Amino acid sequence: MIDMQMTKEWRHVCDRIEAAADRHAARYPDMEKAIRRQTAEFCAQAPPAETDELLDRILAANDITASWTRDEESVEMPKDRVDEASVESFPASDPPNWSPTII
Repeated sequence: MIDMQMTKEWRHVCDRIEAAADRHAARYPDMEKAIRRQTAEFCAQAPPAETDELLDRILAANDITASWTRDEESVEMPKDRVDEASVESFPASDPPNWSPTII
């Protein structure tokens, strides 16, 4: 027997991952095809039968969306140690804060 509440929860999870896919695909059109494929495969599963299975799928959805973010971070992060140090020290040209004191 299909549990209507579980089906409703599963649809909510699919709606959320589809919304995340829409946002990410709009920002990175070159990744859209892969994102849509992953999302469609994930949401094509039958609704889970038990809460534990639903929770496992929520974790899987998180892993999928995190992989999109990891791909994004790997593109934006500098590969060179010097570049990385420069990014971490920015803005190095700002003078330190100080206030005049009377001696």
